[in-house]
Formats: sequence, structure tokens, C-alpha cells
Amino acid sequence: MQTLVDAELKDEYVILERTAVLSDVAKALLPVKNSAALIRGKKKEGIVGILKVQPLLEALAESADPTTSKAIDVMETNLLRLKDSTPIQIAVSTIQERNPDATIVLDDEGKFQGYLSASDYRDI
Repeated sequence: MQTLVDAELKDEYVILERTAVLSDVAKALLPVKNSAALIRGKKKEGIVGILKVQPLLEALAESADPTTSKAIDVMETNLLRLKDSTPIQIAVSTIQERNPDATIVLDDEGKFQGYLSASDYRDI
């Protein structure tokens, strides 16, 4: 039985600190391979949010100052955290049921292992 540990989760994202501003997010998303900026929380909080291109553009269109507006203020926070040992069928079912903004994969000790992107989801 395949689990999330078998999926390629180390691509398509960048991790930014909680102090990142929107211009930092824009720069990080410039490479086409990065479809999301994961925002790190305070010490021991791990990933607390995600900012993708569309919400970033919406914030900028609403006159957010990219040099002073913080990513943490406009990020999406409905995160689903799954263990990397989760069977893929259970992961897919849970994602469909909860419809999270992002799915974060953790090891058994709670350490970040990767981000399950929309492309990853389609592949599995």
C-alpha cells in the first residue's frame, strides 16, 4: 500500500519566515516551479499558512503595499496536516472531505516533510 512518503513532496514551494512581506512572496513565486509560499510561524509552530499566486495578486490589487504588507496578514490558514505514513487512499479521501487551503506532510515526530501541491494531488 502506497503512503504519502512515496510521493515527491520536495518541490513546488518555498518556505518563508513569518516576517516576510508581499514583495518577498512575489520574488519567491517568480520561478515557475514555485506554486506556493509556505509561511513559517513562531518557534515550534511549524508552517502556519500558505500564500499562492491568486491570493497574492488579489491582495496587491486591493492596494496592499508590497514592501510593508505582511504575508502572514493575507495568507490562507486552513491547513491539513497528515503523517507521511498515511495511506494515499486515506489522504485523498481526507483532502476531498476537508477541502484545505494546503496539505502539509509531517513525519511521525511532527517534522515537516513536504507540501502536497495540487499537481502532486493529481499525480497520486
